[in-house]
Amino acid sequence: MASNSEQEYLEHVFLHAPEAIVLFDINGHIIKINKEFTNLFGYSLNEVKGRSLRDLIEPSVSPDGAESLSKRVAAGERVEVETTGARSDGNRIRVFARGMPIIVDDKQVASYVTYRRIPESGDAESDALMQTDFARNYSGPALQVGFDGMVVKLNPEAETVFRGNIVGESIFKFVPSLAQIGRDAGVLDKVPQFHHTVDNRTYLFFVRKGKSVKSYFLYGGDISVLVSAEKELQVAHAKNELLLAAISSILISADSDGSVIQWNDAATAALGIKKPDALGTQFDEIPILWKDPEVAEKIREFRLRDEPMSLGDIVVRLPGGEERLLDITINPLKGRDGASGGFLLFGKDITAQRAAKEELRQIRTAVDAATVAICITDRSGTPTYVNPAFAEIFHSELGGVADVESLYQDRNLGKSVLADVLSGKSWEGEVQMISGTGDIISVQQRGTAILNDKNEVLGMLFIYADITERKNLEYQLMQAQKLKAIGQLAAGIAHEINTPMQFIGDNMNFMQQAFGGIFEMLDMYKHMQAIIDSGEDAKEVMRSLDLYASKYRIEYIVEQIPKAIEQSQKGIEKVANIVKIMKEFSHPGSKEKTTVDINRALRNTIEVTRNRWKYVADVETNFDASLPEILGFPGELNQVFLNIIINAAQAIEETPEKGEKKKGLITISTSQDKEWVIASIRDSGVGIPKDAAAKIFEPFFTTKRIGMGTGQGLAISHSVVVDKHGGRITFDTKVGKGTTFHVWLPRHPQN
Repeated sequence: MASNSEQEYLEHVFLHAPEAIVLFDINGHIIKINKEFTNLFGYSLNEVKGRSLRDLIEPSVSPDGAESLSKRVAAGERVEVETTGARSDGNRIRVFARGMPIIVDDKQVASYVTYRRIPESGDAESDALMQTDFARNYSGPALQVGFDGMVVKLNPEAETVFRGNIVGESIFKFVPSLAQIGRDAGVLDKVPQFHHTVDNRTYLFFVRKGKSVKSYFLYGGDISVLVSAEKELQVAHAKNELLLAAISSILISADSDGSVIQWNDAATAALGIKKPDALGTQFDEIPILWKDPEVAEKIREFRLRDEPMSLGDIVVRLPGGEERLLDITINPLKGRDGASGGFLLFGKDITAQRAAKEELRQIRTAVDAATVAICITDRSGTPTYVNPAFAEIFHSELGGVADVESLYQDRNLGKSVLADVLSGKSWEGEVQMISGTGDIISVQQRGTAILNDKNEVLGMLFIYADITERKNLEYQLMQAQKLKAIGQLAAGIAHEINTPMQFIGDNMNFMQQAFGGIFEMLDMYKHMQAIIDSGEDAKEVMRSLDLYASKYRIEYIVEQIPKAIEQSQKGIEKVANIVKIMKEFSHPGSKEKTTVDINRALRNTIEVTRNRWKYVADVETNFDASLPEILGFPGELNQVFLNIIINAAQAIEETPEKGEKKKGLITISTSQDKEWVIASIRDSGVGIPKDAAAKIFEPFFTTKRIGMGTGQGLAISHSVVVDKHGGRITFDTKVGKGTTFHVWLPRHPQN
């Protein structure tokens, strides 16, 4: 079908062309004629529309025996010929005819023929007529050229074309296209017609050889409008094809006979039929592999009924076996007179859309069935979707949460999380949140931005795993591990308390005896004071006092009592310190982070574990006095340090030299950089084998012999440092030389 722009320039051609023009389809049926055609042949449009040109104005066989003009043009030939045509009144006239096929994408979609009447000739009378009066017999440019190529006569129109009177001049001088063929007179015998262009106008000249006059008669016509129209037609068709290629939907059109005249790239992709194979072919004969054979029958029925129809979920197989799912709509095309003009098929390949819809359905099913809470929000944080698990965990439906920030126990943390996610960052960590019933729940949260194809944030996605029960179990396990460690150290701690208590008891016994003698001496002094007061001789009493002082070693007692008191005070302080450390160490701690002095925590742990390491190793410390306090869980960090120090002592115990040479060494130090506070614990033990190094933080993995370890200590330590404090725990080891564990804790931890 022609586009609106095509219709406009065709109308322009018909209005301005001086030649008779007829446009017909690829089957030879007349589509349109202009006024000059009616003047020349006597037919109106209503009389010829839809009829065959051959049946109206052409003889079945031309005088030279060739096929009829319209048939040759319909077959794709470009024909320029002098022939005869039949008028509506039965008379025949001689005409110059020029037929051109209209080609689009290597397919012929229509044809046109132009006609110009020429005077009858073939005898001396007609030749004389041509010689004497060009203007009366022919309205276009006309020339008489001798057999020697010299111009004999030309009419005013020819003078205009050739820019003056060129009588006596060689025609080859003015027509380069003829000169390229040759300059002898015989050239015009070989060239039945030629083109001549001057001042951007194109003329077509037909050559007829005179019979009684030794001259050639050249009859020309201005075909500039037709040439321009042909170019415009080609441009319009090219634009039309570009438009068809740009349309993502399937577009197929067929004429009234069912022959395909449009087939775009989307049709090729969806149906597996190439465009050149489809154009000009009956639609019913195109080998489209409908999965359901009834589809082809339904389309045929539609064409017979000439009614619109829609077919949904149509499956077609491509030549390679791939199946595509289509939705198609077919609409009949009507001419201006209401007659059937073919049909237009629009379709859409919905294979990917249906697959995406199915994938979305599966995802939605999975999301709805997920045990973790899923929440999708807009940019402001207002939920737009929550899954059933969200409602179960938070006890809130979609409309029950104003914004996700309100779910955080720490609202400042909530603002920080939303700001990070909106900036395009992912956020993951453990947080405390508030349910719809007001309960505090622990969740493992992951938040990420939802982006469009321009990386613009459309909303946010949050996934929450309820870890409240797990956190409670971890806490209980941590406490059990701590109590177990304390229980294992109880005998050593008791020994550490017993030692100062023993010398405190000994000092108390000493002072009890010493003060008994002192009290007797005081009684003697009271007796002597009474004698002196009565005036009696006190010399005997003085001798008794000297004997008592010698007996009770008063000078020694006076010297030792302060020492005994000082020793007892130190013992009491040591016991009090051990009790204080044990109280701090065994305290269950808080669920919120507090400030922690890492140096103090290490000193306490060293003291608690003293009885475990003092028989196998010496402990050296090198603490950074300027080490800042950090935010953390002190009780859980104590457990980490205890696990590592006990492991260090056990590693030294397992060295082959144990009990034979000097004790091993445990070095404990602290340091810092801009981001981290680091506690390092180095031992001179057996080291960690290479095959065990990758698994030491795994639960229940241990390198100790049966009964010596549960495989929980380092696993718990790793969880405490990494998961709860945002730090890391690393180690360096060398078999036979020892191991150093480094505990990295952030100076400025993120909530």
